[in-house]
Amino acid sequence: MATPTLLKLTKRERAAIDSYLEDQAAAPLPPPPPSRASNRPAPQPNGDATRAALTKTKKDALRAALPAFQHRAAILDTIDAHAVTILRGATGCGKSTQVPRLIVEALAARGAAHARVVVCEPRRLAATALATRVAEETNQSVGGLVGYSVRGEAKRTPATAVEYCTTGLVLRRLQEPGALAGVSHVVVDEVHERSADCDLLLLFLPASRCDAIDDLLTGGFPTGSCGG
Repeated sequence: MATPTLLKLTKRERAAIDSYLEDQAAAPLPPPPPSRASNRPAPQPNGDATRAALTKTKKDALRAALPAFQHRAAILDTIDAHAVTILRGATGCGKSTQVPRLIVEALAARGAAHARVVVCEPRRLAATALATRVAEETNQSVGGLVGYSVRGEAKRTPATAVEYCTTGLVLRRLQEPGALAGVSHVVVDEVHERSADCDLLLLFLPASRCDAIDDLLTGGFPTGSCGG
């Protein structure tokens, strides 16, 4: 198998790409189709001061423009109705940043005892950068409601509701019994890359009795822990 060639971008090229993605996110989009799964309204916070803070963002306009947020009712209905959901969307649509938040918000609205989402990223930089961005969007510091864990470094607390991790780190956690106890959902990002770590994780997660796998592959809405 040929070794893939990594594309190296200059700072100017990266800035141009970031500017393009922001313009695309801010562009007006057609309204999403009505959800067929149910007619329940979009999830609202249940008054839990800790998790409800995830819905308070200083970038409401930007979030509202993201396709993942616009289609939140259909996404959550599908997650609720199936053990495994495959979510496919263009780069920049909000899969990695919005879906974990939407899951936590929906669980909080139900008064769930456990609302903790672990997001698996193939690269260390992606895990730390996404955690930083989501924390900034929620006007929180990294390591509070939104945190991350990578090899040799972790910023999280028992109250962390969304934790971004490297795929390899989660694989190592699965070697210990009950490693995912208290985790309500596991999101596996960038599944299409088909790395060895990602494929192994998809094999081991069902054995650990977790209720979610995502490309986001995302599972149902359990209210308890999903440890092995």
